[in-house]
Amino acid sequence: MKTKRDRLTSDKPEEMNNRSVAELREKLKKYEDICIYPEKLKEISGLFLEKCQEVNRLKADLEKQKNRSSRKQTNADRIREMSDEELMKIIMCPYDTYGIPVNMMPCVRNGNIQELIPTEECNKCMMEWLQSEVEEDER
Repeated sequence: MKTKRDRLTSDKPEEMNNRSVAELREKLKKYEDICIYPEKLKEISGLFLEKCQEVNRLKADLEKQKNRSSRKQTNADRIREMSDEELMKIIMCPYDTYGIPVNMMPCVRNGNIQELIPTEECNKCMMEWLQSEVEEDER
């Protein structure tokens, strides 16, 4: 019986080709015996890729959930979770100024006295409130 080296150094290329083809057929036969054809391999490969992508999405979602639960909830987070009925109670009426830009906003933040403050100050205060942690009695 010839060794692999003998086959590679054979003086007869057709003999080497015949053996190579026979070896390839034998290998293919093993795959065919377990019902794996090129088309089936493509399908399996596609399914595997799909499942890998799904696992990666699930891992990313889990990481997001961990990050959300590990930090305190801000007022902005709370607003994002509110129902329409809850939002209706806290959002200013869009018709208060009839669409006219205003330079001063009414504010009662410092007690019950309503004072007029510049819109920039109102916006700054609103941003601070949105980014602050939710107070227990607001939940």
